Amino acid sequence: TNVQTAYNVGAYEEMTDPAVLKTRPYWQYDAVDDRRTRPAHRAMNGKVFPADSPVWDTWYPPNGFRCRCSVSSLSQRQVDAMGLTVETKVPDRVSNGMDMIPVIPDKDFNYNPAKVQWNPDLSDISEPLRKAFLLHEKDNPQK
Repeated sequence: TNVQTAYNVGAYEEMTDPAVLKTRPYWQYDAVDDRRTRPAHRAMNGKVFPADSPVWDTWYPPNGFRCRCSVSSLSQRQVDAMGLTVETKVPDRVSNGMDMIPVIPDKDFNYNPAKVQWNPDLSDISEPLRKAFLLHEKDNPQK
């Protein structure tokens, strides 16, 4: 999950570069879509939304433990060539074979990890390491 988070955050940083957004203004959700894919994630598979859609504030992967989903950027030409529909909202519910379930990320994964700044708990860290970390953060501020 941590590796997948790091990968997707890196992809987000690349896809939000202004030059990339200009030429690839759409993003497509990609669930692996095999027997291990969760129904809510499967419901999002292949959905295309504008890159600046608020959907990505909730549905940017990973969207659960061991989630293998990702997002790809697309140009207008690709959207047209593949006959894709640019969506405006997430489906409300989907069948899991027995019941209708809400299409929402797994518990505690309903946020975009690329938009959340990491704030470590330094209370149990030795004073020299805490000072070194804080000095490094001061000299290398995050975006």
